[in-house]
Amino acid sequence: MTTIAFDIDGTLRGLQNDRLDYDTILLLRLLSQMNNRIIIWSGGGEEYARQFAEKVGLDEWADEICAKTKENAKHYDVDICFDDEFVELAKVNIKV
Repeated sequence: MTTIAFDIDGTLRGLQNDRLDYDTILLLRLLSQMNNRIIIWSGGGEEYARQFAEKVGLDEWADEICAKTKENAKHYDVDICFDDEFVELAKVNIKV
């Protein structure tokens, strides 16, 4: 099973216009259906990430919702990370 993490601000939701990025959300949902472990996380913390995921209905597609930290990246052994910045939190880090 591959563990895939999605950042919220700038990745699942735009930074400037606060609109959801439906292409990235569709990717999250598709990858979830393919027996991957999905993490939704944020540098804003676990509570922020949880509130966002519940508000937009992504909590049902996520296996974990947490703060975006190096410790959590190690703990969950993240294979792929989607983020709006260059990060080194997974084996493969994809800037969107």
